[in-house]
Amino acid sequence: MKIFINRFCIIIFMIAFISCAKEQEPNCLITEKPQPIDSSQLSSIIKDYKFVRLETSDNSLIGGQINKIKKHQNKYYVLSDWKEILIFNDNGTYVSKISKIGPGPDEYTMASDFDCSVNNDIVVLAFRKIIIYDSLGILKKKIPISITGFNIKCMTNGNFLVCTSGEEYVLYVLDSNGDILKKVLKHKPSTRIAKLVPFINISPDQTLFQIGSSNNFISYNMKENDFSNIRLLCNNECISSREEDKLIEKYHSDYFDISTVKFIYGMASCKNHLLFRLGNVKKEHICIQDIDNNAEYTVLSIPEDDITYSSPNFLLNLIEFGDAEDCFISYFYPTQLDVNNVKDEYNDTYKNLIRSFESEKINISDENPILFEFVIKNLTELY
Repeated sequence: MKIFINRFCIIIFMIAFISCAKEQEPNCLITEKPQPIDSSQLSSIIKDYKFVRLETSDNSLIGGQINKIKKHQNKYYVLSDWKEILIFNDNGTYVSKISKIGPGPDEYTMASDFDCSVNNDIVVLAFRKIIIYDSLGILKKKIPISITGFNIKCMTNGNFLVCTSGEEYVLYVLDSNGDILKKVLKHKPSTRIAKLVPFINISPDQTLFQIGSSNNFISYNMKENDFSNIRLLCNNECISSREEDKLIEKYHSDYFDISTVKFIYGMASCKNHLLFRLGNVKKEHICIQDIDNNAEYTVLSIPEDDITYSSPNFLLNLIEFGDAEDCFISYFYPTQLDVNNVKDEYNDTYKNLIRSFESEKINISDENPILFEFVIKNLTELY
């Protein structure tokens, strides 16, 4: 009888252990297999698009490195050289800028990141503080914080989601006074890879944070104020964060050159679509997920020798996407497009778009970029 009880307890324990293990296995966001789309026409994936040339003047010159582009309430915000936030209206006309370099109470030594709140305030993440300006750049509030962050996301409930540097954890939720409400994901090698737009919205209440360039993500639910672990893809096609850590330890920054593994990078979201790049140094393609229909489809798969800015597949080279509510957005310079290198089999519409910029080939160092924003067709429109 005693042996039977012991065996029964062992069985119960094993069942409980297996159940817990299953609960700890991250859920997959995308469950369907990719389906190829004809990429011979640019219109095969794009429903609507717009080019916006940002005005160039003495006041509006971006000049240096673009650290972030955000579209919010029909205005474009550009963070340049970690110093200035330039604001343009929906046709690219310069409006104003926030340039508050200095030691003063409403100033910053470096703007690590910025975001726009629901009431159109501009929220700047600086060293150990969050500074809130109104749309005219006038100080509204300064919030001291106890962590060093390099990315910030304004939540609709007034809280802030902050990605940190040099802290024990990667992600922190702060309230409107800067107090820590939650923290998650201890720092490890793969989390050190910074992204210009690391917080990807897949719904009004859910934000994703990718761990390195792997298939592992942290999901934050604003309503529940809680984090969970998920995988983007259910298959083993893309590298896991654990495997990425091992590669970083062995190859350091050269691990991206390994052609036997695939990475996920260049992510963006728009309404019900999630867009990301999947591939390696040999071959890449864009994947698009229809979140509402829980389906993924793959487009624009290109060979190694065609990964150039002068090909019609230049979308694939826009590694850093911006942050926008109603479209996908990135940027390029007119000199990156060369109509002479466009292959004959591609449509005339694309060639005409490139030709329209031929007369504007100005040196990149003294000319503002052109924004490219687009909306993806729905799944039913692609088939």
